[in-house]
Amino acid sequence: MEIHHGIPSHPIPYPVVTMGTFDGVHQGHQKLIEQMVNDAKRINGNTVLITFHPHPKQILYPDAEPLKMIQTIEEKIKFLQTTSLDHLIILPFSLDIARWSADEFVRNVFVKGLGAKKIYMGYDHRFGKNRTGDFSLMQELGSLYRFEIHQLEAVLKEKTPISSTKIRTAISNGEIALANQMLGHPFCLSGKVIHGKKLGRTIDVPTANIQIQYLHKMIPKYGVYIGLASIEGDSKKYKAAINIGVRPTVDNELNLHIEAHLISFNQDIYDKTLTLELVERIRDEQKFEHFDQLILQIKSDIAWVKNYSIPS
Repeated sequence: MEIHHGIPSHPIPYPVVTMGTFDGVHQGHQKLIEQMVNDAKRINGNTVLITFHPHPKQILYPDAEPLKMIQTIEEKIKFLQTTSLDHLIILPFSLDIARWSADEFVRNVFVKGLGAKKIYMGYDHRFGKNRTGDFSLMQELGSLYRFEIHQLEAVLKEKTPISSTKIRTAISNGEIALANQMLGHPFCLSGKVIHGKKLGRTIDVPTANIQIQYLHKMIPKYGVYIGLASIEGDSKKYKAAINIGVRPTVDNELNLHIEAHLISFNQDIYDKTLTLELVERIRDEQKFEHFDQLILQIKSDIAWVKNYSIPS
């Protein structure tokens, strides 16, 4: 997959295009990409996915409560590289682009910028100033500018369409298993391993503390999770007991901590990138009256993780 930051200067032969924020690249997104790729193969076309960074809402509503993202742009790129897409265009979103009408966007990006031959849209996708760009308008513009337009039906979960909004809600509620089902892949947290207070070592339960650099990354509901850990430079995945929260028994500062105890692992991984795939939520974060109670609970959590069979 070739990655472009902005519309490429060189032409892409017979472009088959889709566009959207694609936060999470969930099962609905994946179905659209799959159909687009299969269609492009039949006509010897090149698939092009256009996404935006930053998210349009972060530019349009800077004073609103920050929109938390399922994926960082790096995580999105990494996942899209596992698909059969030919080209990824990361379009820097700006107020100038936000002022374009749907017609102007189509003319500037799809027609003049790419020379699109076919365009794929999700069932509810709208774009352009005041979100006037819908499937009906795209059909009209397709006749004018001579491109084909295809709209895909919604992918359903329990009879309701899968959406990034529903997935964000599930993650916020700690319903990671449900979020993963809608995503079609695990929700991840990634960051550099940093030095902590090393309390885990005093009870023979060392943990890796990670620091999330991206301020808009979603953080799940505080609690203890079962997951898989991947270390930069190591192809193996390790079972992990993951704690997300403020550690109320040992900390009074109420700062967020994300730490993981990797099962059957005891190496120095400071400053390396650690990726945590969250699988299942075990329990809420608790404040214990005595540190010994916390130790017993941590060891119980680890035993639970060791015995848990993670689906392949």
